[in-house]
Amino acid sequence: MAHNVLDRMTVAERDRVIVRSVAPCKFISPKKCLDVRSFVAEPTRDAVPHFDLLGRIRFSETVEVVKSHPSAPRMDHSFMSPTYKPSIERFIKQYFKTTQGIK
Repeated sequence: MAHNVLDRMTVAERDRVIVRSVAPCKFISPKKCLDVRSFVAEPTRDAVPHFDLLGRIRFSETVEVVKSHPSAPRMDHSFMSPTYKPSIERFIKQYFKTTQGIK
């Protein structure tokens, strides 16, 4: 639902927002925020990201397809799925490394 929140923000506010979405049902334009990356499971494991096929194609440079974890459920859509854990951890580490010392 990040796209709804971004629509209600001023341009100055949106220009400070970093979005990381997991299995989104709607993809976000990179022009709507500072940075956006969408993590999606393999196409055969989660149908939800296909609801916005046009957005997925239009913003494909922001989409990262992640190989489903062997212990993930057949419908690999949950934020808590082990599939997304490495991508989320990588982003958190990168974020803190990049913003270290920024006040």
